[in-house]
Amino acid sequence: MSKRILIIDDSIEHLDILKEVLTFSGFEVKTAVDGRRIVSIVQKFHPHLVLLDYVLPVINGGELAARLKNNPVSAHIPIILMSAYLNTTIINQCRCCDGILYKPFDLDLLLRYINQVLNKAASRPSFFETDHNQPSG
Repeated sequence: MSKRILIIDDSIEHLDILKEVLTFSGFEVKTAVDGRRIVSIVQKFHPHLVLLDYVLPVINGGELAARLKNNPVSAHIPIILMSAYLNTTIINQCRCCDGILYKPFDLDLLLRYINQVLNKAASRPSFFETDHNQPSG
C-alpha cells in the first residue's frame, strides 16, 4: 500500500512538479491550492504526510499547521513546511511542524526528507491506533 501525501501550495507549477515526482516515486498524491477545505480533505484522503507551503491565500501555512495539529483526527499527521520566506517569526510560528524545507530545494533531498519523516512517524501511534476512551488510573 502506497503512502498518501497531501500537498498544499498556491503555485500550480509547484503542485504539478511535486505531484509528478512523488507519484513517480510511488506515493499517492492529492493537491490543494489553499487550506479552506483542509479538514474535509484530510478526513476523506487520510494522508500519511502533509507538504505545506507557508505563503497561501486566506490562511498562512503556520496557522493551517496549528489547526491540523490541534485537531485530534489530524494531530498525528506529520507536516513538512515549505517556504522561501523563512525568518525567526515564521519558524517560531511553525514549531508544530515536523520539518521545514527551504525553497528552492533539490527533489532528491525532498524525497529523502519525506522518507525520514514518514519513518519517524511510523514509530509513534496515531490517533486511530490508540484507545482514547479508556478511563485513566
